[in-house]
Amino acid sequence: MASTTATPPVRTRLTMSNLVQRGALALVVSFVAVAIVRGLVGAFLSVPTEFNPLAWGEMLTVTASAALVATLVYGLLDRFTKKVARNFLAVAALVFIFFLFPLFTVVPTLPGSTTTLTVVAFVLHAIVAVAIIASLLRGRALLRM
Repeated sequence: MASTTATPPVRTRLTMSNLVQRGALALVVSFVAVAIVRGLVGAFLSVPTEFNPLAWGEMLTVTASAALVATLVYGLLDRFTKKVARNFLAVAALVFIFFLFPLFTVVPTLPGSTTTLTVVAFVLHAIVAVAIIASLLRGRALLRM
């Protein structure tokens, strides 16, 4: 009787090209999500021009920065850890929680702020986080769609 031994699957590291593709996908998906949400908010709510968290330039700059940093972190985790997805989700969760503090302490004190606009800013944070995480973790599958 022949014996068989189970071998764990070999994990391949991302190539630089694949990491850049996933990062670009994260950026594009995040920009689209921000544009849709901000467009809907602008259509249904009055957003004061002095309320910076929902100004187009601020939102796109923060979104681009988040996508870039997340891509770099994902690349580092892919290079130096075995459980990339788990570690990336843990880092993303900590960063998301960290950014909730100013969202609920500073944003309500800004000129033009209302509870509704603060909730919209929270929703944008959550949507951008999910878009970036999904794009980086499932990038290969999303790129094939």
